[in-house]
Amino acid sequence: MNDKKKIFFVTYGGGHVNIIDLVVEELLKNNNIKVKILALTTAYNSIIDKYSEAIVKSVLDYSFLFEDIQDEVHKYGTLLLNDNYNEKSKISKEEIIIYLGLSFFYLVDDFGYDKAIKLYNTKKRQAFLPTKVLEKILKHEKPDLVVATSSPRFEYAAILAGNILNIQTIQILDLFDQLYPLPAAKHLVVMNESVKKGLIN
Repeated sequence: MNDKKKIFFVTYGGGHVNIIDLVVEELLKNNNIKVKILALTTAYNSIIDKYSEAIVKSVLDYSFLFEDIQDEVHKYGTLLLNDNYNEKSKISKEEIIIYLGLSFFYLVDDFGYDKAIKLYNTKKRQAFLPTKVLEKILKHEKPDLVVATSSPRFEYAAILAGNILNIQTIQILDLFDQLYPLPAAKHLVVMNESVKKGLIN
């Protein structure tokens, strides 16, 4: 019988993955905790050499959960690829296609194609909030806790999905108290008292 608590992290690259990395490093010292990280875009290459493939996952690793919509996801992802692909990023085209395709598929699912394309043309990737994608992933992973930072899109969607599924959620906020969207997790971690006061205000 395995009674380890499972913590599921969702993170983008840059400062976000650095914060998560420090937390995961400490948690792995506890034998009663199991960790998994959904490392988005540049975050994957930042930490895949540090942790095993059993711990670090990309969106591509969960593509089997979306086989029923794979044709549309691939079509939408390919449509948006030129706007969003940078060869210097070292992220594979295949991963970018599924990342964009899933995001846009559920934008269409929520608003219809015409409104979705208008939203995308106006806001670009900021139009995405793929909560249904994260719901499917979390139902598959069955974590006890979902942790993300203050980044929008997939990270914020992970917190919302966790709340919907009645999973405990934590957002680790950075040094800025002017956040949009406002934190939605059941628990918040801040870097200092100044950020705390700003959020309360």
